[in-house]
Amino acid sequence: MKLTPLDIRSKQFKRTMRGYIGADVDDFLEQLAEEFERLFAENIALDERCEAMAEQLERYGQLEQTLQNTLVVAKHSAEELTDTAQKEAELVRSEATLTARRAIADAYPAQQALTKEIAVLRGVEEDLRFRFRSLLERYARQLDEAETRTTGGGGVAAASDTSEEARASQDTSRPSMP
Repeated sequence: MKLTPLDIRSKQFKRTMRGYIGADVDDFLEQLAEEFERLFAENIALDERCEAMAEQLERYGQLEQTLQNTLVVAKHSAEELTDTAQKEAELVRSEATLTARRAIADAYPAQQALTKEIAVLRGVEEDLRFRFRSLLERYARQLDEAETRTTGGGGVAAASDTSEEARASQDTSRPSMP
């Protein structure tokens, strides 16, 4: 049976000869009703506060769940971004390696052709130097012969021919200088 402060105030007791003093009992019942009223109001306030706390706890629980879901999504996104960045880096590295290999492969025939061309040009240079030297020597001999004829076969011209021939043989035995 649920008691209310009104039940306590309206309670009537039977009177007997040897019973309690009515005023004392009434005072006590009044004090009891007031205390019961205070406790009842406090209980209601506590119930309301408990409900508010339960609602707040529910909101916090939902917020916690939302945060956990957000963290899981963020973690997955970070992992995906990391994986994507690593794949892109590997792709760029592979493309750079492939491009470098192609450039080297493309440049190799050109380098070989240039090496051959340089060898040919050096041969042409050597040949031109040899021809030019021969031409100069021939003109020098013709000049000496023309001087000998005009001077009458003097000894100075004969000595110069000999030294010219020695110099020419030394020039052809030396390696050509670029």
